[in-house]
Amino acid sequence: MSRNWRIFIAAALAASLFMNILLFSKLERMEQEISHVVSYQHSIRSSVDDQADHIYSVMNQMQEDQSWLTPVSMDIDTTHMQSGQAAVKFEWQIKELPTDAHVVFNYALGSSETFTEVAVEEIKNGLFQVSIPFEANLKPDWYVTTHFSDGNSSASYDEVVDEHIDAKENEISYFVSMIDNGIVKSGTMDVTNIGYLGSSYYGFLYTDINRNNDDLYVNIQNDDYGAVHSLERVYVLKYKDGELIEEEALQTDVHQEGYEHSPTYLYTEEPLIVGSNSRFVLKAVYSNGETFEKEIHPN
Repeated sequence: MSRNWRIFIAAALAASLFMNILLFSKLERMEQEISHVVSYQHSIRSSVDDQADHIYSVMNQMQEDQSWLTPVSMDIDTTHMQSGQAAVKFEWQIKELPTDAHVVFNYALGSSETFTEVAVEEIKNGLFQVSIPFEANLKPDWYVTTHFSDGNSSASYDEVVDEHIDAKENEISYFVSMIDNGIVKSGTMDVTNIGYLGSSYYGFLYTDINRNNDDLYVNIQNDDYGAVHSLERVYVLKYKDGELIEEEALQTDVHQEGYEHSPTYLYTEEPLIVGSNSRFVLKAVYSNGETFEKEIHPN
C-alpha cells in the first residue's frame, strides 16, 4: 500500500470520527431540548390543572354563597335498629329566612313518586331539623352470578334485577321548599340509599352458579367480618312441581375454618340435577335466627 493511500485512509477516518463526534453532540443537544420541551409541557399541564381546580372551587363556592340554603346533611339514628325501626335525621339552614316564610321538607320512600310534605319549625338562626322514621329492611348484600356451559361454549351474566329492586326500596328522595308571600322556592332534590345498613348487620354473600347442561353447581363466598350477626349455615331447598321435596345443607370449606377474619366458602358436594318443573332456592341462616332466601333456578 502506497504512502499516499495510507494518508488518505487516515484522513478519511479522522473526518469520519469528527463527523460522528459532531453528530453525537447535536443529538445530545437535541435530547436536551426535547427533555426541556417535555418538562415545559408537564409544567403547563400542571399549571392548567391547578387553575382548573381553583376555578371549579371558586364556582362551587359562588354557587354555595348564592344559594338560599345550605346543603342538607343527613344522620341515621340506629338506636332501635335491631327491632327494625330507625330514623333519618335531616338538617339544613336557610341563610336569610323571611319573617313569615313557611318551610316544608319533602320526601319520598323507595320507588314512590309521591312526596310527603312535612312542615318544619325553625330551631334558631334559620336552622331546621326533621326526623323521618322508616322500617329498616335489614338483610345481607346478596349477589348472584350465573354461568352457563354446554360443553362447547360458555357464557355468564350477572343477576341484577333483584339488586336493582332492593336498591330502589332503600332509597330516600328529598328536597326543601320555602313559601313566602305565595312564592314557592325549592332546593335541589337529593337521593340517598340506606341499603348499606343491611351489610353492616349481615355482611355479604357472593354466589356463583355454574350450570353445565342439566348439572347445577353452587359456590358461595361469605364475608361477614365486622357484621353484627354471623352466617351459621346455608341450605338449598329443592322443589318439584311446586312442593318442597328436600333440604340439603351446603358443605363448608374446612381449610377456611379457624382463620380469623377470613371469608367462609360453601359449596354443593354433588351437582343439583335440573329437571322439568324443578326449582332451587338458597336459604341462609344467621346467628340471630333470621333466615334469608334467594331463588337460583329458574332465574
